[in-house]
Amino acid sequence: MTKRTTAALAALIAIGNGVEAQELRTIGSSRVYRGERELNVVVRFGLGEFHLERETGDALYRANVRYVEDFFDPIHEYDATGHELRLGIDGHEDGNVQWDDIKDKRQRIDLTISPAVRTSLQLEFGAGRADVDLGGLTLERASISTGASESRVHFSRPTVAPCELLDIEVGAAEFQAIGLGNANCKRIEFDGAAGKLGLDFTGEWQQAGTTQADISIGLGGLTLTFPSHLGVHIELSRLLASFNEEGFVKRGNGYYSENYDRAAAKLDINLQAMVGDVDVVWVR
Repeated sequence: MTKRTTAALAALIAIGNGVEAQELRTIGSSRVYRGERELNVVVRFGLGEFHLERETGDALYRANVRYVEDFFDPIHEYDATGHELRLGIDGHEDGNVQWDDIKDKRQRIDLTISPAVRTSLQLEFGAGRADVDLGGLTLERASISTGASESRVHFSRPTVAPCELLDIEVGAAEFQAIGLGNANCKRIEFDGAAGKLGLDFTGEWQQAGTTQADISIGLGGLTLTFPSHLGVHIELSRLLASFNEEGFVKRGNGYYSENYDRAAAKLDINLQAMVGDVDVVWVR
């Protein structure tokens, strides 16, 4: 199981007591959309809350970074040549920080992105909360990594165009992905180490054909939610994990929904589960 997030974020998690006075600062900016064709967004955020949603005005993006000045420095850079936006909150070079050291817990990044521009996302979170709504964006690909956080990724509406890949890696966390049927992604990869996990594949499934998904969980519970019209095929490899077979017919080593052969939209899942419960919920 890969650990791409830990190296980048471990430097933010570990020092002694902080000073009494902790100044909370906010910086913000926006850039007017001028016909840019692409936007690459990189967010690395160790401690706090992160919120992302689509921009409803005329901006390419709007960003606000709120941080504790005693311990952290803001990362807020836009490269117009490479069409890359970098956001984050980085610990001071003289040491690391425990979340308990922060007396003011309101560190936060708020970001909106124009739905008019093709967007690639690389998001890394440590400890805290993340609420990421990718609905309505022109999403090409997204890589999302979380540590010990409470995170939700949702697609409140269909994305504007098909995306190539949605790649999610979760540490010891509570994580929910909701409305994945609105993501229009050709491929979905999910790697969950431990925690309470949920993948909800409801949505409009506007594009006919087959979506591929690789799902791996270590320790914890996983709930898979499917709309009744979706054709689902699961190839399952498990060690000490239980699997709810309700709504499936077994063919050889695979589990197929009863409507799989006639469904317009199909989801093929390669599921690896170590220890825990895999529950299935069907919704109309």
